[in-house]
Amino acid sequence: MMYFSSQTYYTVIGVVVCLLQDICLDVYGWNVCSNTVPTLRRRPSIRLWSYSCRTLPEEDVEKICASGGPKAHVYGEMTVLGLRELMTEISVKENDVFLDLGSGSGELVIQAAQEFGQIALGIELSKSRHEEALRNLASIPSSQPQPRVTFVCGDAAGIDAQQLLSSTKSPPTIVWCSNLLFDRNLQGRIADTIGSYGTNVRAVASLTSFPNGIPGMTLHTNNRHIEMSWTVNKQQAGHPPLPGHPCSIYYSSSPK
Repeated sequence: MMYFSSQTYYTVIGVVVCLLQDICLDVYGWNVCSNTVPTLRRRPSIRLWSYSCRTLPEEDVEKICASGGPKAHVYGEMTVLGLRELMTEISVKENDVFLDLGSGSGELVIQAAQEFGQIALGIELSKSRHEEALRNLASIPSSQPQPRVTFVCGDAAGIDAQQLLSSTKSPPTIVWCSNLLFDRNLQGRIADTIGSYGTNVRAVASLTSFPNGIPGMTLHTNNRHIEMSWTVNKQQAGHPPLPGHPCSIYYSSSPK
C-alpha cells in the first residue's frame, strides 16, 4: 500500500480543482475554488486579472483561518481599474498614505505607489503571500522609479497593524480592507484597531460594511461598485458586464 504525505494530497486536490475551475469558468463563469486558495495573476497585455489556484502551506491556512474564520484564506483582489475607481471616488491627494490590510501578493500596494506617487503599505498574515509580494516588488527593473512601498508580515488587527497606523513617520490616511469573507470577530478587531490607532485616517474602503461600524468613522456608502477580479472573470466567461462589487466607504467624522 502506498502512502502519501498531506502536502502531496493537497497538491493533487489543488490541481484537480484548478482543472474543474478552468472548465466551469470558461463555460459558466463559476468559481469552484472556495475550499482551496484562489489567487490572481495579472495579464499584463490586457491589464486584467484571472484566477489560478494555489494551495497555501497548511500552516498558513491554519493561521489565517484561526485569525479570521474558515473562509478567511480565500483570496481575490481589486483590479488595476478598480483601484483607479476607488482613488477617484475618495479624491486621492498627493500626500495620502495608502494601507492595505490583508495585502496578499502586494499588487495593489505597488500600484498605489507607482500610479499615485504615494507611500504605500501592506500587511499580510500569510508568510507565502508576503514573500510573493516582496518578489513582486523586487521584480521592478532598477531603471524604473522605485515605489515607496513597505510590506509587513503580520496580523491586520494585531500589533504590526497598530504600529503602521500610529506611525509618526508615514501615518496612513487611506485604508483598504478586503474583508468580505472575514468573520465578525476579525472584522470587529480590525475596526477597533483602525478606530484606536488610525488617528490620521480620513477614508476607509472595504468589500462589505463592518458589522458594528468603525469608531470615529461615518459610513458614506455601502454601494459603490468597484471592479474586482471575480467580476472581470464572470465577464470574460461570457456573462453580461458587471458594474463591479458593491463596496463600503467610510470617512472620518473629524475632517482631516
